Amino acid sequence: MARYILLWLLNILSVFTKTAKNIHQLKKKPLVSILIACYNEEQSIQRTIQSVLDSTYKNIEIVVINDGSKDKTLNILQSNFSKNHKVQIISLPNGGKAKAINRGLKIVKGEFVLSIDADTLIYPDTLSNLLSQFNPQTGAVAGNIQVGNDANLLTKNQRLEYILGQNFDKIAFQTINSIMVIPGALGMWRLEAIKQSGGYQTDTLAEDADLTIRLIKNGWKIKYTKKALAITEAPDNISSFIKQRVRWMYGTLQVIFKHKEMLFNKKFGYFGFVVIPEFILTYFFLPIALVSNLILLFLVAKVVTIIFEIDIYFGSFFENSSLAISIILFFVFMFLYSLSVAIAIYREQSKNKWELLLYIPFNILVYRQMLWLINIWVIIKAIKGRKALWNHFEKKGEIKLLTTTKNKPNNLLSKIKKVYKNWSKNILSQIALLTNRPLSK
Repeated sequence: MARYILLWLLNILSVFTKTAKNIHQLKKKPLVSILIACYNEEQSIQRTIQSVLDSTYKNIEIVVINDGSKDKTLNILQSNFSKNHKVQIISLPNGGKAKAINRGLKIVKGEFVLSIDADTLIYPDTLSNLLSQFNPQTGAVAGNIQVGNDANLLTKNQRLEYILGQNFDKIAFQTINSIMVIPGALGMWRLEAIKQSGGYQTDTLAEDADLTIRLIKNGWKIKYTKKALAITEAPDNISSFIKQRVRWMYGTLQVIFKHKEMLFNKKFGYFGFVVIPEFILTYFFLPIALVSNLILLFLVAKVVTIIFEIDIYFGSFFENSSLAISIILFFVFMFLYSLSVAIAIYREQSKNKWELLLYIPFNILVYRQMLWLINIWVIIKAIKGRKALWNHFEKKGEIKLLTTTKNKPNNLLSKIKKVYKNWSKNILSQIALLTNRPLSK
């Protein structure tokens, strides 16, 4: 709960901080180099490149690095873009994303570099909106990534997580120049800042976070804009989701350990005194947080049974005073979290966004617990010295544009029945995928 109090204070501070309205008017139209590393992306690579070519900002060059794909990715690239003078195709043996991007950095000519994933779709004004945030002190700008395949319970909760992480967390940390990662799915970098910071390095699984922190070390400002939109594909089954999150969390631990000298180092300001300690404390107290949540759920169930006079014995482990305090704290957290989500959704520009409010109970009671369990698993792996691997989940190319100019709640009452009716079916489907057992019809 302390984390959300901190984020709330920073969000309030951001209201009084000058941000993000054409901070720096560029006097010219600088060349922007777009780097796309791809491995087995036959389902999405053509749409991704075309979305860049359809940009309203035309002074661009596109460098696509085929990282040893084993499917039809290279054939699709050559047949569709080999004659386009704005697209350059490089094919390498498989060596990982960082090596592929570094190869592209050696030949780019732009003052600014946009790095996107091979399944990312950008909007026509995305490049312009990212460029508008740069001033001479800005090293990189993160864009607003939306989940474009919110087809089931898992992807809808990821969409909710993305919205909260960007439109609440990033806005908060931008206030103190402490955005921890420019995501690989959508981030624009100043080429000078990348070169000064040593490029992408291969000693962690979170090369984007590693590079972001090295820019901060070198005194560059990191920004975020919600106006620069992109669509990405999220894992739609539990197995792929767990593999992705293990890699992300393990990589983040590697990055924090790599830059541990920043902890409580006044040279790095708020990043050393707020962000890194907050991250370490969050991880350190994960087991306690998980157990506390389970206890609180137990207590809430106890109160509910008392209210409805259900005669179920829960034991007498808790005194009345501790029960009352625990319940109050639980609902205070629920309120802060729900209000944070509501504000983040209000700031979002996407269709059907308000129906995501229906998923807050599941997000708090199930989804967040699952994330904490994965975090604990990652910590155990790290303690045992077992390394996580770069796992590439199979993409389906089933993403859609979500942007809308409307900012009004939809008619939720007509959708509540449908949403909650599908919950049980979605949960059973994910369990079936995880256990490789088909559901009975």
